[in-house]
Amino acid sequence: MIDAALGGGLLAFGLTATSTVLGVAIGILGLIAYRRSGERPMLYVGTGFVLVFWTPLLSLVGTAVLPARSMMAAGYALQGVQIVGLCCILYGLWTPRS
Repeated sequence: MIDAALGGGLLAFGLTATSTVLGVAIGILGLIAYRRSGERPMLYVGTGFVLVFWTPLLSLVGTAVLPARSMMAAGYALQGVQIVGLCCILYGLWTPRS
């Protein structure tokens, strides 16, 4: 029973770490594209990806560091960061090119 729970936790950690690395890599590529092209919407798309996919890693670190009492407040803050990131992506994709 304990082995199965540990395996599930490792799987969840591995999936979260993989999505975080991929998301941050996509965000960095978006920011590099912004530097090359100078188009402002790419800045918002790259920043949005970094914000959206960096928060799961912060959530994992937060569960190990923060006391249980402040986890709810940290969860709200991380959800807020993800929403800001999604809004950045939406704005970057919606903004007309100059």
